[in-house]
Amino acid sequence: MNTSRFLGLTCGLLALFSLVAIGSCALGGAILTTAVAAGIGQTFEAAADALPIWVSEADDLAHSTISPAVPAFAEALVERIVTSSDLYAQTLSEVRASSDAQEVLGWPIEAEGVHQVRKFENSPWGAQADMAIGIRGPQASGVLTVTAHRFPTLIEFDATGIVVTEAREWTYDQLLLSFPDRQEQIDLLNTVR
Repeated sequence: MNTSRFLGLTCGLLALFSLVAIGSCALGGAILTTAVAAGIGQTFEAAADALPIWVSEADDLAHSTISPAVPAFAEALVERIVTSSDLYAQTLSEVRASSDAQEVLGWPIEAEGVHQVRKFENSPWGAQADMAIGIRGPQASGVLTVTAHRFPTLIEFDATGIVVTEAREWTYDQLLLSFPDRQEQIDLLNTVR
C-alpha cells in the first residue's frame, strides 16, 4: 500500500470515529437532559420512551426504538455525576456528624447510592438539587431526602483586571432522614453546621 492511500485510509477512519463520537456525545447529552428533567427511578422509563422522538427529529437515520441498556447507562451516568459532586460529599459529612443520625444508624455511616434524582443542576451560575440518597449503618438503614440550592459564583475583577471567583456554599432547604421500617424521621436541617 502506498503512503497516500494509507494516509487517506487513516484520515477516513479518523473522520468516521469522530462522527461516531459526536453522535455518542449528542445522544449522551439528550439522555442526560432527559434524566435530569424527568428524574431517576420510576419516572426514568417514561423519559427513556420520549428519547427516540428527540433523536428522530435531529437525525433522519435514527431508529424509533432504543436499546434497553440506554436507560441503565443514563441512570449510571447521572448517579456518577451526583456522587462526585461537592453537595453529595458535604451532605454525607453532615449526616455523619449528626449525633441523632449516629444514635439511630450506629457507626460507621455509609451511603447506599442515589435512590432518586428529581433535579440536579450544578453550574457557576447557580445550582439546585432535589434527590434521595440511601444511608445505612450497622443498626439501621434509611433514605435521606436532600433539597438544596447554591447561589451563583461571585465573580469580580481586581485592580489588575484578573477575575477573582468565590465559590458559594450549598444551602439546604430540606435534609430529612427517614426510616421506613420504623416509621421514624429525623430532620437534620436544624443540626447542619
